[in-house]
Amino acid sequence: MYTRLQKAKEMAGEIEPYEVRMTKKRRREGIWTPEEWSAWMEGRWTDELEHATSSSEKHQNRDDTWGNDNGCGVFFAKLAPDVNEEILRGFAQAAGTVLFVKIFMDHQTGNSKGCGKVFYETKEMAQRAIEELHNTDLYGRRGSLEVLGGER
Repeated sequence: MYTRLQKAKEMAGEIEPYEVRMTKKRRREGIWTPEEWSAWMEGRWTDELEHATSSSEKHQNRDDTWGNDNGCGVFFAKLAPDVNEEILRGFAQAAGTVLFVKIFMDHQTGNSKGCGKVFYETKEMAQRAIEELHNTDLYGRRGSLEVLGGER
């Protein structure tokens, strides 16, 4: 999160600019290729290099079910910390055939963030899940379900 304090420290020269810090973070997370990283470190980075690398190379670790283009994705919120992907899959299968399950994890602690996404075979199954499983108890918590990527 970018705060006023960070901006003040940047202006005072105490920390690197936001863009530099985020670039290093992206590199640590494996989004850049070794060639891109060496170009950045050696000061050879240009806008042409930014656009030369295809998005498929940059996002090779990103799962293919990121969005919800076909309307089959459901966002599950208010999950108990003990709920893992197997448990969520079993719970979600009550509404239809589940193709993909992902629990969102905190990268620093390795703990669940208490939410996840489930992709169903059809839109109808996803809608049925929202209607039937919303506010249903799972491991002591009433889960909240909505269309993945829906308007807030």
